[in-house]
Amino acid sequence: MPVIREKREYGSVGPVGVVRMNTGEVEMYQRIADANQQLTNVAIDLTTKFSKRAGAERAEQVDATKITSINPKTSKPEALDGLGVLLAMGNAEAQAYERVVAERFQQSIESEIKQKASEVALRFENDPYSSEKYEEQMISYLDSMVEGSKDKGKASS
Repeated sequence: MPVIREKREYGSVGPVGVVRMNTGEVEMYQRIADANQQLTNVAIDLTTKFSKRAGAERAEQVDATKITSINPKTSKPEALDGLGVLLAMGNAEAQAYERVVAERFQQSIESEIKQKASEVALRFENDPYSSEKYEEQMISYLDSMVEGSKDKGKASS
């Protein structure tokens, strides 16, 4: 009968004699990282606010004729045509610029309609059929505004 030899097997014992001390460095570095993140967030927020203000101020300085005149190629106000101007700005500044230009465009159209409405109202002030005539004139005026703003049959700004 053959002799069977014993096999020796060793399991993983793990680190022997290793002592780890908590010196507080991990917590200190974590606090430094948290403070750095807070400062970065504050700086980004302030930069965004300043950029928005700069974009709005730049849009307020644009000549009113560039706001009310429409570029037939883009169907947008000419103030938004300067791609170089928008590329020189950051995202927040460009968005604020576009928002203010759109608001100024809306306000100019509203004031133009109000002015025309008062002119038409004065024209038919003592007419017994003034309301019908006023309505007819204003509908005609608004239709002409819509038709005048179309570009190749498509509505623009």
